[in-house]
Amino acid sequence: MKWSNKILVIAGIAAFVIMGMTAMRPHDTFKNLKVLPKDISEDSLMTIMETYESSLGVTCSHCHVLDNAEHKEDYASDAIHDKEECRDMMRMTDSINKEYFPRRNPARPLKITCYTCHHGKSHPEREIKKLMINN
Repeated sequence: MKWSNKILVIAGIAAFVIMGMTAMRPHDTFKNLKVLPKDISEDSLMTIMETYESSLGVTCSHCHVLDNAEHKEDYASDAIHDKEECRDMMRMTDSINKEYFPRRNPARPLKITCYTCHHGKSHPEREIKKLMINN
């Protein structure tokens, strides 16, 4: 094999390896993460989003723009108010859990989640709202 052919083969293999490494690097395409870690894995993010869906009885479009002017998904958009409300709720539950439910027993961690108040509904029951207003 001639040197020029060897160089082409090596360059081709190098390009293939570089493309593969780029595809395997941590997911960095998530935009506008304000509460969740910027370096969150796709699996972790999807697990969290699926938990929100089941805890609130909603779909992705409850917080995310799934059909913008260009007919594309725009998960980073803040156009839907419920997204910021969700962020506030994430901060609230995190704060409650840190202050009142420190992990004393990792085998049985007690914590507040979305489901604690929402029970699979997009808005908590009226009684919970009354308790929060009266206190």
